[in-house]
Amino acid sequence: MMAIITAALLVPSPFSIIQPTSAYAADNVKDLGIVATDSITDTENLLGDSVTKVSDAIVATKKRTGVNVKLLYLATFGNTKNPSKWASDLLISTMPARNTVLLAVATHDGRLIVAVSPNSDEWLKSKNTVDALSDAAYRPLVTTSGSHWGQSAMMMMQQIARSKRTSTSTSASLVSTLVMLVVLLAVCAIVTAILLRRRYVQRQIRAGLRKAHRRHARTRR
Repeated sequence: MMAIITAALLVPSPFSIIQPTSAYAADNVKDLGIVATDSITDTENLLGDSVTKVSDAIVATKKRTGVNVKLLYLATFGNTKNPSKWASDLLISTMPARNTVLLAVATHDGRLIVAVSPNSDEWLKSKNTVDALSDAAYRPLVTTSGSHWGQSAMMMMQQIARSKRTSTSTSASLVSTLVMLVVLLAVCAIVTAILLRRRYVQRQIRAGLRKAHRRHARTRR
């Protein structure tokens, strides 16, 4: 059984988001199309006109960070008592590519879950990164002007890029530190060898096993 990292948050009540105000509005909601692409499944049409923008951002995120982003918007996760495990099992069942992030939202359940595939790099599947992605996706959903689903996905992808840069900077800093330590150890080894050689020669001179060499300054004519 592969372990998978998830973070779950409660999202605002769905009835304040998509509740029809009349029978006519209810009919319109039923007539809304379902978005289904390789990266996005949106049965609630939450992304609306921002689908193209979000899709372009998914492609850009893959190119810049190597991370595959999957978005799933449903009414409910079903009768599951463990939404995080539900999202984890779903992601694993798709046999995801390396470094895959799933943002799963169930509006009627009021749940938002970020799951990272177990075959991801350490920086991506760390708890700190997953929590940061979850927070980034959550913030646009609780603004005073309402829930912005497209912005939620965009913010999560921006956080992926930030976390990647932080990881790269940390790795570069660690490599630089290791190189400096190696150089310092090499210098210390050379100095130690010189001092030990000098002491060895001095002991031989005192024991009469070696003659001391005197250097005479040259006189100018």
